[in-house]
Amino acid sequence: MFIRKFLIFSDKLFILIFIYLINFPLITLAQNICLNYDLSNDPPGSAEVIDISGNQHNGILLNGAKISTFENLKVIDLGESNGYVDIGSGFGNVIACLKNFSILVKIFIPATSDISQNGNFIWTFANSNNILKDANGEMHFSAKNTRYAITLTNYVNESGIDNSKPVQKGEWIKIIYVQNNGKGIIYINGKIITAGNIKITPSELGVTKYNYLGRSSYSSDKYLSNAKIADFKIYNCPLTIEQVDSIFGIPNSNYEAKILSKFEFDSEKDLNGFYIGKLYNGAQISRLNDYSILKLGENNGYFDLSSKIGNIIASLDSFSFSTNIYLPESINISNNGGFIWTFANSDNMAQTANGNLFFRAGNSRYSISKTNWEGESNIVAGIPVPQGKWINITYTQYNNIGKIFIDGDLYAENTITIKPKELGVTGYNFLGRSCYIGDDYLKSAEYDNFVIYQGVLKQSEILKLCESLQPLNKLYDSLYLFKSLNKLSLIGIDSVRTNIFLPLSIDNKIIINWTSSNSKIINEKGLVARPKAGSAPVKVTLTANLNYNNLSASKTFQATVLPNYTDEESVIIDYQNLNITGNINNLRTSIYLPTKSIENSIISWQSDCPDYLDNTGKVLKLAQPGSGKKEVTLTATICKGKAKLKKIFKVMIAEEEDKIAYLFVYFTGNTSQGEQIRFAVSSDGFNYYQLNYGNPVIGSDSISIKKGVRDPHILRTHDGKNFYMVATDMKSAEGWTSNRGIVMLKSDDLINWTHSTVHFPQKWPDKWGKVLRVWAPQIIFDTSVNKYMVYFSLFTGDSVCPYDRIYYCYANNDFTDLEGEPKLLFDGGMAVIDADIVYNESDGMYHMFFKNETLGGIIKVTAKTLTPYNNQPLGSQWIEPSKPLQQTSTPVEGSGVFRLINSD
Repeated sequence: MFIRKFLIFSDKLFILIFIYLINFPLITLAQNICLNYDLSNDPPGSAEVIDISGNQHNGILLNGAKISTFENLKVIDLGESNGYVDIGSGFGNVIACLKNFSILVKIFIPATSDISQNGNFIWTFANSNNILKDANGEMHFSAKNTRYAITLTNYVNESGIDNSKPVQKGEWIKIIYVQNNGKGIIYINGKIITAGNIKITPSELGVTKYNYLGRSSYSSDKYLSNAKIADFKIYNCPLTIEQVDSIFGIPNSNYEAKILSKFEFDSEKDLNGFYIGKLYNGAQISRLNDYSILKLGENNGYFDLSSKIGNIIASLDSFSFSTNIYLPESINISNNGGFIWTFANSDNMAQTANGNLFFRAGNSRYSISKTNWEGESNIVAGIPVPQGKWINITYTQYNNIGKIFIDGDLYAENTITIKPKELGVTGYNFLGRSCYIGDDYLKSAEYDNFVIYQGVLKQSEILKLCESLQPLNKLYDSLYLFKSLNKLSLIGIDSVRTNIFLPLSIDNKIIINWTSSNSKIINEKGLVARPKAGSAPVKVTLTANLNYNNLSASKTFQATVLPNYTDEESVIIDYQNLNITGNINNLRTSIYLPTKSIENSIISWQSDCPDYLDNTGKVLKLAQPGSGKKEVTLTATICKGKAKLKKIFKVMIAEEEDKIAYLFVYFTGNTSQGEQIRFAVSSDGFNYYQLNYGNPVIGSDSISIKKGVRDPHILRTHDGKNFYMVATDMKSAEGWTSNRGIVMLKSDDLINWTHSTVHFPQKWPDKWGKVLRVWAPQIIFDTSVNKYMVYFSLFTGDSVCPYDRIYYCYANNDFTDLEGEPKLLFDGGMAVIDADIVYNESDGMYHMFFKNETLGGIIKVTAKTLTPYNNQPLGSQWIEPSKPLQQTSTPVEGSGVFRLINSD
């Protein structure tokens, strides 16, 4: 594909690619062996092992180790007396050059050997014989737990992989460790034992002086006694799967891969025009330079590959799937769903349980089942698919052995007990959509291609497929760079009075270097030296030079630096700009009183009632209940030199509130006993104590259709006479898409409650007859209409509401039903739930906190009014969302926000 797209672009590019492709196979294993102890030239009894690589790194056998014969093989016999092989300090020069490499050992460890203790290193390359103390770096492979590890200090900072099991004893085994571009793989007898990310290369250790077989670099560790080594090799290249198979004598299981269907997204058809897909929910095909890209978008878009393609699935036994895909860093792929491809016999697999296969992005998992999740056969790489760049995902299966490749590297291998053909002709075949209702769609994903093969791709063929990634990523890097360049701005540079903040990076990715046309006025760090009073303003050109992944761009800004003003002018300017903000019409706690200004005047404050509000802005006493608000006059004195002005502000101190405690309503879990309403109280708003010994105060079976309630929310009415409560009418045991309405309750004493239910499919059958979720209702009094607004999240899974959005209705006068039809309150562009709205007197804004169900975390938006002004679009009243606000890495939801008693 890479050549097809670029042959017409540049003759030079074609030549470069051609040379690369024809040179690759010419590299042989022999050319890359930098140490070879195959013992072919070693006489029995010798105390030296000969390196036949030609690099002359012969090893010295110490402490009784010797060349001998074992089971008709020449071996290095390490013996019983702490024998080992010293490869020599000169080999450290090789280690200092190793980045991508492979190490092979053929070894026999007697069944009677104890390898459970620390040590038992098969090989070691280190900068000390006492790494625990010196902590200056080493790498090793331990037989104790089949572990490869490398560290620049000691074990405290190791980067390693293992399978937590000892290597096999009592038999010959061949171990190969391969490391390539930060990925390590351990093979034993041709099978992948474990794989994972490795953060350090041997070259970072430098020239190691202590290089051994059979000995640890930790002085108290156990030697690998009685082990027999028949072969030891180090390659300064990563071995491919085909090369590893050849070493282990495994027959080439791959047969020629034949394309059965290939979508390149020039249209909705595959290349042969036989299979015609369809775009849903805003997914689209777009052109970008020489590329055609399938973009799924943010609204649960997906690509239906057609039911016809199920005939291919019904024929697959040994096969390959491959795709180039881009997942933005901004999307959350950790939730259920996030399927890159899906082939299934239903789109409600939890219920029908009639067979499916898919690849999930969240943990790089291939799965196939004749039923549903309960019957899955899996291969799991255990890492999320990389985000923020174009990658290739390829899955191959030969008979019952499946392999997952990411960017051509083998990440996982396992036995798969089911073949696709056993599913039959699948009718539900998607890119970006799960076969389970309620699962996340793969939002904002982009596909460059999707290919199904009969036959198994070789790793070398997969690597060729990956060659198209480099120009794709270069293109996207340039788009990201120039998008960031356009967004880069400097605020207030048309009238500079103080130092300027010059950002040094964007998203911790793009590096910014600044230059100035007049560094005496504004230097490269943004430090400003204003001209003297009476001078003319000075214009300075600031240039931002952006660098990202070997790409660069620049942008200039014209700044105008104002001269220093006279003291009199400064005081007047500061007088005009001085304001105080906060809840000045009903202050309870404190208010910020600035003491410095933009023109460096000194500001002092004087309160005429310091027993209520002191000179620092702190409230010392509230007005007595029933006495009305207390008016306080604050006088600001603005001074610079001998110049002075005064400015007066009026502040109203609130009455003390006649409240002493907080009531919290809650449920405890996903069982029938947990999905009940409980009460707790607190005197400080932070520490709560259960009422009724933690037992339910209202039985769910008596108030709800589903006989279970969740997410209760309580509100005291604005006149203080009644209490309103709402809850999700749901029993989670029936599934996360099983509830259809809410429960409404009312009481004047918190003991006796009346209740009613609102069943959405029954109340609004035309629009909400297929609703799958009505979650987390809450209440707020809307002063603009003097009604109680009930808001909640809705989800239908179709075009009506393809992801969770926040809707609202107003309650009727006796709080027993909802009026009108649900209207959109907030659309987050992706699934949002658990909205919680509070009004803040200090800024006059409504603050809505919610959980971003797609990305995770608690987010906030604000609005001046609950509903839009003057027939503006629904949901348009909210200002752009904040960054995540949660203060923990633990997943959170269901925020509760309220003002503390007698506080702002």
